[in-house]
Amino acid sequence: MGLLAVIALLLGLIIALLPEPVDRDEPVTYDAYDFSAPDAPHASTPPTDPPVERPPRPDADTETDADTETDADAAPSAVPQPPDGSGPEELWWLPAATVPPDLRGPLVLVLDDAGNSLDAYDRFLRFPGPMAVSVLPQLDYSVQAAALAAAAGKEIMLHQPMEALRGADPGLGSIGPADPSGTIAATIRENLRTVPGAIGVNNHMGSLATTDTRLMRTVLTTLHERGLFFLDSRTSADTVGRSVAAEVGIPFAERAVFLDNWRTRESILSALGHALELSQRGEPVVMIGHVTVPLLAEILLEVYPVLEAHGYRFVPVSRLVRPVNIAGGGEG
Repeated sequence: MGLLAVIALLLGLIIALLPEPVDRDEPVTYDAYDFSAPDAPHASTPPTDPPVERPPRPDADTETDADTETDADAAPSAVPQPPDGSGPEELWWLPAATVPPDLRGPLVLVLDDAGNSLDAYDRFLRFPGPMAVSVLPQLDYSVQAAALAAAAGKEIMLHQPMEALRGADPGLGSIGPADPSGTIAATIRENLRTVPGAIGVNNHMGSLATTDTRLMRTVLTTLHERGLFFLDSRTSADTVGRSVAAEVGIPFAERAVFLDNWRTRESILSALGHALELSQRGEPVVMIGHVTVPLLAEILLEVYPVLEAHGYRFVPVSRLVRPVNIAGGGEG
């Protein structure tokens, strides 16, 4: 009995030294974080600190194997930055209104990379304003992604894979400068078959392809013959899209801002703020994001009523595109 008493005493001491149990009545939550980002921590270990903000890079073409697209034209100094100690509820990203709403350029939203998966896709389709969904071709969910976008009242585009610099793989249905013109036209027609309802096309990657005049002439002529427009994603500062569009006579537009180069809340809001600054110049602003970034859907749904209340308006991309008039210095 003496031995049992000693054991009981030791167990009591061990239990007394144990830490207090954690109350689990309330669920444990973590701040939203995009674990698909190239530098994200492992998904099984959510970060305890917010990700470090990195400013948009000024380089003209930074395509990688992950198809990172960089806003080549945005001056980092023009992008709003959060004040020290600002909370996520503050509107630090909303520029001061220096121009009345009726003189601001409209906002155009295009979401790339649909077709790989339907994960979180419905969140993007709940966006209340006009937008276009650009669908990658020949993928398992290409047809379904296009159909769901149409059912939600969104415009549909083909996200045409084009050859990139430094050997990054654009994926199925891609075209490049080495391809014969007949092959390029046939590939585009086949890709369009897998994205039913497409009314226009923009390039997926393409930092090399969009600098090749012959290729772009073939692409834009093929699209023009089918009554489609072309939106240049401007993944290269050396793109010939505008000059060839003027030659062919196809309805045309250009991307102004990538919303999710850096996939943190602060970066996305900074890019949005830059787009609003551009809008105050009176010109339309084409913003491109990606359906592979669930955080972007969350932010778009959150900011839409704020933008509407401050007089910003969204229009469909089809209302923006028009033939380019190079001689006149703009669009006809």
